Amino acid sequence: MRLKSKISLAQVLSFLILLLSLGILLFQLVPMQVIQYADEYLPMEKKQYSAGEVLEYRAEFCKSIDAVGTITYQLINGRSLLLGSVQSNVPKGCYDFTGSTVVLPTTTHKGTYRLLITTQYNVFGVRTITRSIYTEPFEVQ
Repeated sequence: MRLKSKISLAQVLSFLILLLSLGILLFQLVPMQVIQYADEYLPMEKKQYSAGEVLEYRAEFCKSIDAVGTITYQLINGRSLLLGSVQSNVPKGCYDFTGSTVVLPTTTHKGTYRLLITTQYNVFGVRTITRSIYTEPFEVQ
C-alpha cells in the first residue's frame, strides 16, 4: 500500500516565508563592515585652528559595499555640537583623502577639541550600519 502525501499551497508558502524570515534574521545578526579606517584616530592636517576656519582631516579607508552614506560631524569638547551632515556616494574601494567639509563656528571658544565623524549606511534597505571615528585632538585659538 502506498501513502500519498499532499502538500498544500499554503504549506509551501508558509515554508518559504519561514525561510525568508530566517534569512533576514541571519542577515541582521551577522557582523558587517561597510567602511574600515586605516587608523584608530583620523589625523588633523594642523594642530591649531581659529574659529571660522575650515577643519581639515586625513581619512584613509576602504569601503566594501556600494551604499550611499550619511556622514554627520560633531565638535566634541566635554559637550557635543552638531556641525551638520552630508550625503556620500563614494563607490567601494580604498581611498586616502583630505576632508575639508567642516567649518568651525565663529563662536567656538578656545580649547582642545575632537571631531566625531559618524557614517550611517542603509544596506539593501533592511539594515543600517553605523561607524564612528574621532580625529586626533586639536586646539582652537
